[in-house]
Parts: sequence; structure tokens; C-alpha cells
Amino acid sequence: MACDSHDRLFRCQALSQFSDYVVPEIVEPESGQASFPRGGAPGRAEATHRARCVDVVIFAGWEDDFTAAANLSKLVGKGTPVGNVQPVAYWENLFGPLTGTDFGSGPLTATQVVYSIFQQNQFNETNALFALDLPDSQSGAGLNVPGHSYPSYRFYHDQYSALYAWRTIGTSDYDALQVSLHRRFSAGLQGDFNYTFSKSMDWTSQAERLPTSGGNNYAQIINTWKPDQLRGVSDFDTTHQVNANWIYELPFGRNRRFAPSANRALDTIIGGWQLTGLFRWTSGFPISISDGDNWPTNWDISGFATLQSQIPAGAAKHTSGPFAFADPQAVLSAFRFAYPGESGSRNPLRGDGYFSLDAGLGKSFPVTERISFRLRWDVFNVTNSVRFDTMSMSNRIDNPDSFGVYTRTLTDKRVMQMALRLEF
Repeated sequence: MACDSHDRLFRCQALSQFSDYVVPEIVEPESGQASFPRGGAPGRAEATHRARCVDVVIFAGWEDDFTAAANLSKLVGKGTPVGNVQPVAYWENLFGPLTGTDFGSGPLTATQVVYSIFQQNQFNETNALFALDLPDSQSGAGLNVPGHSYPSYRFYHDQYSALYAWRTIGTSDYDALQVSLHRRFSAGLQGDFNYTFSKSMDWTSQAERLPTSGGNNYAQIINTWKPDQLRGVSDFDTTHQVNANWIYELPFGRNRRFAPSANRALDTIIGGWQLTGLFRWTSGFPISISDGDNWPTNWDISGFATLQSQIPAGAAKHTSGPFAFADPQAVLSAFRFAYPGESGSRNPLRGDGYFSLDAGLGKSFPVTERISFRLRWDVFNVTNSVRFDTMSMSNRIDNPDSFGVYTRTLTDKRVMQMALRLEF
């Protein structure tokens, strides 16, 4: 097939999962025409690093597959009857042989046939494309049969459905204001105080507390044609961080502020105690809303739901218990399922941050000049505070009943330990 010379700029996107990891081959026009290599749409990451283009006519007002699929998905969402769907050049060119197919209500155009398959696979448009692209002997969809046949495997590869690849194309930015105060040992006290005001942005990332990226959406590109769709705050981003540590010799006992003239027995009991501590607090970690068991853009990775409206004031505020939001249904209503070509909205919400306060109290009891006993009492999470892990929240848009419920904490319950050590 051929196209006019003024249509030189085009993109071949008809491939497995509506996406690929390679740059498609563009054949330069000769004598006013651009020719397309035959053989169907590209497989994924071919050894030659070249993609084959779909054998279709390209018009001046052409659509790519994401746009064409998204438009049909929107019609499905509106409940448009099949008979009201008008022919679309993209689908007519690709699946023209389907014209006249009858599902029981009369002959349909190729676009109406495709639309019918989209109706059966709402929000799972890659599955609809799978049914359309494979031979009927494999898909069992009743399409691509004698009398209505067309080339198979123009979107999906005939040997595999997904192929992962690593590329050094990602970008990230980190900006911060850092303030540190250090007190040298004086008057029985030394310590450090640190504050960070920061923002981290990237295409993808993954919190260190998560498993490998292969098991979830995080750290993976959904739409490889537009990897920057996922640009947002990093999964580990915290706007504010405070941490501190200290060592304080309690002012009791001989030669100290309180009871400076204590006798040896009293000094042994009240003198020489040392208080230590560690403190850490952060503002909330980011939260994404999952698209659930739906794959509109990528056959292998479902992606995120798309924020479509402003969340009501106060609805996303954490109240108490394992509930992330004061009004989870109001939060959920602000999101919609992603359309083909969309990756969804990444990290638009905030949940719990981290909080911990650990302390220790210790004293050394000398027996001789070279032998002493050291008694120590340590308390972890002194305040027994609870902070929940945002990555454990039920965040699926297709599971409203448990939406916004945490299942795991960032903090452990309060723990105490005592130790008596002989030093020599």
C-alpha cells in the first residue's frame, strides 16, 4: 500500500500490548510515495531492532491504534448501541474482511464488529485486540474465519505475548533543602538534629520495602511509546523528614546538679545514668490507585486508574485505624478506568508517613578499676505509635468494598529489652 508524500510523518503502533520497546522502521518515500514493508505489525524487540508496520492506507487525518481504541472505549462507556457506531477508517482498513459478519442481529461493518468485541472486553482492550489479531483456531472468538479472513499476528507476536527489556532512558530529579544542627558534648548533652524539605520526581521507581518489580506495576513502563506518562513524585518521596539522636547524662549524683554531695552508696544508685534516644518522622508516602484486573494499554501490566476530578476537601484525610481515607467512596469516585494508551495517574495521593521514637537508659557499676557491670534498658517505639504502609492499602478501583483499607504497618509494636553486661 502507499500514502501521499505529504503524509510522511507517521507512527506505527499496532503491536503486542499496544506498545513496544523498539523504534519502528520508517521507510522514506520514493517518487512521492511511502511504502510499507509487508508482513503485519511488529513483534516485540526484534533482533534487528526494527519494527514492521501494519499494511494499511494512511490518510491525512489518520489515527494511531491507541486513539482509535480509546474512542471506541468511550462509546462503550456511554452505552452506544452497535448499530449507531459509524465506520472508522482505521478499523475498516485493518479488519475490512470482517464486513458483513452477523452476530445474530444482521450484517455489521468492520468497525461495528470490532466495537462488539470491545463491548465484551470493556477496560480490557488489549484482550479485545488479542481476539481480533489471532487466528480463530487459537482465539476461539469466531473471527478471522473462512470468508472473513485476514492476516494474523499483526499486533501480537506469534511466539510470545510479552517481552521485558531494560533501557537507560529514564529521568529523575531531586531537589532538597537540608538543615543540620550538631551539639558537641557539653553540660552532659550531645546530639544531632536534621531536617529535609525535598521533592523527588521520576518516570518510575520503587520503594525499598517492596518485592522485585516483576510482581507489580511499580518500576515498569506501561506505555512504551510515551514513557513520560508516568512522571510524578517518586514512590519513596517524602516532602518533610526530621530525625534526631542524643546522649544525655542525667544530672543526679556526686558532683552533679542534683545531690552533688551524695555519699558513695547513694551515688551508686542515682548517679551515672545515661539517657539515649533516636527519633524519626516523615510526612506521608505517595499512593497510586490501581486499575485492577484491567489491561487497556499493556497486555502484561494493568497500570493505574486515572484521576478525572478533584477530590473533595477532607475526603482523603486519614482519620484513625486501618482506614486510609475519611471518605473512601468520595476518593474512589474521583478516579476512572484508564483508556487505551493511558498509563493512569501515578502517586496523586498521600498516606501515612513514618514515625519512631526509641530510647535507652543505662548505667555502669564499677566493681574494680578494670571490672564493671553495665545495666541497660531499651524501649523501641516508646509511644507505641502506629503508622500504616501505603503499599499495603487496598487500592483497586474495581474493588470498592475494601478500598482504602490498610493491611500492614510500617511500625512495630512497642518492644522493651533489658541487659546486664560484665565488662573487663
